[in-house]
Amino acid sequence: MGFIGASYPKEQNYSTTASGYIEKIRVYLGDLKQIQRDYVDGCTSNVMGDYFTYVLEDKGWPLKVALTTSSGTVEFTSLTNPITQGYKYLVFSNSQDSITTSTYGVNLSYYESITSSDWTASGASFYKDITHSFNLSNMDDFMCQVKDSDTHEVIIPDLIDARNGNTIRIWVNNGSLNVRVAVHGGGSSFIFYNSLANLLEEAIIDISYESFQFSDKEIYDVYTTVDVPGVSASEETINMVLVATALNLAEAEYGSFVMESSIKVSDGDTSYNPATAIQARQSRIKWLKDKLEDLTKRDMSRIEGSRVE
Repeated sequence: MGFIGASYPKEQNYSTTASGYIEKIRVYLGDLKQIQRDYVDGCTSNVMGDYFTYVLEDKGWPLKVALTTSSGTVEFTSLTNPITQGYKYLVFSNSQDSITTSTYGVNLSYYESITSSDWTASGASFYKDITHSFNLSNMDDFMCQVKDSDTHEVIIPDLIDARNGNTIRIWVNNGSLNVRVAVHGGGSSFIFYNSLANLLEEAIIDISYESFQFSDKEIYDVYTTVDVPGVSASEETINMVLVATALNLAEAEYGSFVMESSIKVSDGDTSYNPATAIQARQSRIKWLKDKLEDLTKRDMSRIEGSRVE
């Protein structure tokens, strides 16, 4: 498997030796990595209800995450945005609306959350001063947009008053509002997206990732802790440990698969019978058990290597 142009960080970096062991375990498991691509144009079906989580089609780890609009393409190159959870969910940051600030060519942007306790009453109205880090008097144009923090719907304030170079006063008639305010300066051409779902209605998300049953970290964590049955630590060889690791993972995956997929399903013209998949897993486990037994019958005093932690 090879991919040119990966820009999203690896989950963890391993030594050349450890990486070789991981790949050998993958061969024993039949779990060779595959490159997948989610290319989504104008569709939000893979975005969860929090509006900032994208669901990969298969279990995997990103190689490259990019968003493209008419303004250009930006790649995400940090483990913190998006955060990959459970090898399935890419959680984009919404703490500073970093999707918008890094994507749309806006020179300067400022974001602030306002809760109901932040408004100041003045007669029948309420206001909040927003002080940002740039001077609007030096800008050709600016935009202030207010959206409900929970529903993400646009709220039209009664008045937006530019008090001075870097302060805007927002007036509303409801002091119980919880809102998110975005102030953009630096030109009249910019777009504000309050969520990943809203963004994908007009943008393209392009995610390349490696798919697998087990991640490198999942494999390596088992490798560093697995015991070879009936063999003392001083008698273990590296091949024993690699096969024992594969066997441990295969048995765990088999147990989960049987629990989740053991029921035969038939619906009209389609049917699903897990028997073949179950038999394939059973055969893999038997092969690994036989291989491990064969290894332990050899001269265990022969040193073939030691486990790398």
